[in-house]
Amino acid sequence: MKSNLQILPTETRILKISKFEKLTFCKTEFLGEEEVLLTVCLQLQTK
Repeated sequence: MKSNLQILPTETRILKISKFEKLTFCKTEFLGEEEVLLTVCLQLQTK
């Protein structure tokens, strides 16, 4: 897994988001627009 983290640093952020079951959906759609999806996930986390 460490090798993947080095290749895809964004995965690290997703892993943190994946901890939140409600934000799990972000992990899949994140591939489309990481900035937009990450922002949406962060907003959901706030609430």
